[in-house]
Amino acid sequence: MPVDKKSQYISERRVARKLAVIAIYQWQMTQNKYHEIYLGLQEDKDLSKDMSKADMAYFQSLCKTVVENVDEIDAVLNPFLDRNAEHLDQIERAVLRMATCELKNHPEVPYKVVVNEAVNICKKFGADQAHKFVNGVLDEVGAKLRPEESGQKEPRKQKQSQAKESKVKISSTKDVSVKDNLDKVSASKSKSKKLTPADLKSKISSTTKK
Repeated sequence: MPVDKKSQYISERRVARKLAVIAIYQWQMTQNKYHEIYLGLQEDKDLSKDMSKADMAYFQSLCKTVVENVDEIDAVLNPFLDRNAEHLDQIERAVLRMATCELKNHPEVPYKVVVNEAVNICKKFGADQAHKFVNGVLDEVGAKLRPEESGQKEPRKQKQSQAKESKVKISSTKDVSVKDNLDKVSASKSKSKKLTPADLKSKISSTTKK
């Protein structure tokens, strides 16, 4: 039976995205250099099998770009978050960084494909309902980076934030304290759902076997 090149291409890109999220997650947790993360994937029995099925050039274009240019990626992403970026669940953060990089640097990939692939990864590895948060954020990022494709001339949250800035400013210590408390609540919720690297590998193994 002849190989369907289009299906193979889609599959290789899909595995590359999954590996990129895993690698970015590990980098967030360890702050190891890119080549160390890459070697760690190669040394893992299950992940090394995935590497043989992935478009590794595409993996590198996502993972390495995020690791080595994270400030640039976050500058695009962070304005559309509803909480301090440091309080995000680490899986969600890895998915958002990967997808923001793809939206920014791979215009040949349709906007909807980038968002759908990211949402599906989050459904597999993220907390319950996390994919809805990721979907909403990426819609806003897409509106900023690809307004013609997304059908939005300007991100909704950016419009809202600009309107609020003209009316509301945190001017008192009391207001700052309230904001800090809200951030702490968000942080505690994220920490309660955070996965360790061992937990993540376990989830990867279970989804691979299905």
